[in-house]
Amino acid sequence: MDRAKQKVQRLRLDPASLTRAYSQRGPELWAPLLMGRVERRRDHAQRRHERLSSSAWSALLHVPAIDGAAAALSASWSLSPDLQGRRRWIDQIQWGADGIAEACRHLRTGNLIAATAITRHQLERWTINVAHHHGIEPQDGEATAKFFTRVWSVYDDNHPDAGRLWAELSDFLHGRGRILQCLASDIHFGEHSRTNEQLSATTVAVCERIGEALHLIAHQVSGCAEVLAEQRHITRLQPLLRTCSRLKASPDLPDPVYTLLQPIDYAFATSTTAQRLINRGQAYRVCVRDRFDPHILSGRNLRLAQEALLERRARAHQRARLAFEYELEMLGDEFNPDNLNAKIFRYMAIAECSAILSDWSTGPEAEALATASAALSAAWPLWLEDTDVSLACVRTLLEQTCRARAWRTKPTRARRVEGAPALSSPARWIDAAGWGRARTIGKALGEFSHVSLKARWEGARDFLVQLSTEPDDLVRRHTARGHVIDLVAYMLGHELCARLEAANPDLADGFRQTVTLTEAEEHDLSIERHLTRAYGLNGFDFGRPAFVSHDATNAG
Repeated sequence: MDRAKQKVQRLRLDPASLTRAYSQRGPELWAPLLMGRVERRRDHAQRRHERLSSSAWSALLHVPAIDGAAAALSASWSLSPDLQGRRRWIDQIQWGADGIAEACRHLRTGNLIAATAITRHQLERWTINVAHHHGIEPQDGEATAKFFTRVWSVYDDNHPDAGRLWAELSDFLHGRGRILQCLASDIHFGEHSRTNEQLSATTVAVCERIGEALHLIAHQVSGCAEVLAEQRHITRLQPLLRTCSRLKASPDLPDPVYTLLQPIDYAFATSTTAQRLINRGQAYRVCVRDRFDPHILSGRNLRLAQEALLERRARAHQRARLAFEYELEMLGDEFNPDNLNAKIFRYMAIAECSAILSDWSTGPEAEALATASAALSAAWPLWLEDTDVSLACVRTLLEQTCRARAWRTKPTRARRVEGAPALSSPARWIDAAGWGRARTIGKALGEFSHVSLKARWEGARDFLVQLSTEPDDLVRRHTARGHVIDLVAYMLGHELCARLEAANPDLADGFRQTVTLTEAEEHDLSIERHLTRAYGLNGFDFGRPAFVSHDATNAG
């Protein structure tokens, strides 16, 4: 495989060149070509430390102080990656610190869609907090962005416009705005030379904007921790939480640390490296619990901020180990980690192929394929960590897959939808693609895409459980998130095969043999079965909102 990757590394990726290469190599072309791109993409991201912008670093520098306060206030260091289940206010505050660190991790590894989804969740949640604390209510007909701007304007601090930040993050997740230039640049990362190694100015600017949102969030989370500490008469925390550092340049992470930021598969989670990381996370927790020296915990300690990032990876590995142990207990002799490795390969291959094929199109069609590629690349690592943020990325994946399909099959209708961007909701693209039966899937994914007082997470989860084709209810509940990611990834794979078929049927056949492992007719029937199943669940009652206020202290 390594030799094959080297041979195809310099291959041009236009239809004619791929056709010639396929005539020589056959189906064996696809795996080394696509996996070689994955490895080069990771190598390229590792060399570009400025992806973790100075503003994001400034946000990360707040985390050790927040963790020190959380430890003093008996936070649980929850293994849950999401807000659900964190009923105590201090655990929700620590979830804020967790989100800052995780968004920074995805920024550093070049996963802009994941970083954006996490940051928007956090910005929405802490806007609820500010609004609750200051008694600010939405006005009739007020746009969300304007409400966010009005809420955060209660502070006199010189901070960015929160409404504009929220609108930009939302645009990114809908395949609009400056992120498109970043994704296009990432597709062409030094394919034929090393002249394209530098990050584009737009990518630097987008990373900086995400960092600005994280820094705003960090101020609010720190303030919440300070108020709670004051209520509990723990005055020693206040000097730490009031520290405000701003970096002018972006420092780098050492190579061994960067390696620990990668997605967690079975081999990684069960390795001795993971155990050392878990031990390192425990040492960090002891440090922030026992030491309140302002020089150690205040927002100036780059080394401790780095350890705060790794502490989140340590808990993620603990969570992964428990999940694998549960799966082993549930499946017994049928448990096979190679099945997971094969699934991850297919996700990576579909994402990389979508990136390649985006270059075969222009305009919105190319943008849709590039964004779908990035969304799938964000969804599956988050799925491995059992977080519902993965479903926000799947929503982007579904919308952009349908957008690409609409441009291929119904360009006139696609042009009309594209011409009214304010109305270009995921539902309109689902309809335009001819997959209207998937509307309820999009609706359920939409519930997980936002943190709002109206979010109906449990009802949406019940829908995804019912959508699954697994016969056993317990298995369905355990695998519902993975099932919908698999379904939408294969919808994108179906769209890619159609495009490859148009270029050369042999390319499509080889992709099916190597990646989707599904013949064309069976692929069609599988999608039809799932769409019919989803249509049968139309009108599914998502129930009551899950996000409720427990008391005035938790502010939302």
